[in-house]
Order: sequence, then C-alpha cells, then structure tokens
Amino acid sequence: MTVTHSGPRFNGNILVTGASNDPRGLTEGFVTGNQVEISVPAGMTGGLTLNGEEMAGSPAGMSGAKVTLRRQR
Repeated sequence: MTVTHSGPRFNGNILVTGASNDPRGLTEGFVTGNQVEISVPAGMTGGLTLNGEEMAGSPAGMSGAKVTLRRQR
C-alpha cells in the first residue's frame, strides 16, 4: 500500500498477493485518530488500527487474513 494523506482522507495504490482475489489498484479511505477505514477497493473494505509505524487489522473480503503494514521511509 502506497498512499498520501490529506486531512482525514487518503488515496493511493494497493497490491495484495497470496489472497484468492488479489486486490490491486486504487485505494481510498479515511483516517480518524488511530483508525484507518479502507473504502476502496470494494473487495477489501474494513478497518486497520494505527500504532506508531504500523497499521494492523483484518479487512473484509480477505477470508480470515490479518494484515500488518509497516511504514517505510
């Protein structure tokens, strides 16, 4: 996931491998406090919790998958 953040919104690109539907392309959503809500792509909506340099959660549409993203500089 590569995104830019402006105010409460973010957008960018996502690439998931190893999932049955492998979502890729445009991603969009909202940030409220430490909660990140993915609204696009439709097959991978849901929430992640931001904790320091990581976001983690279980987006919908990924059948039990747990996601952890780490910030890279």
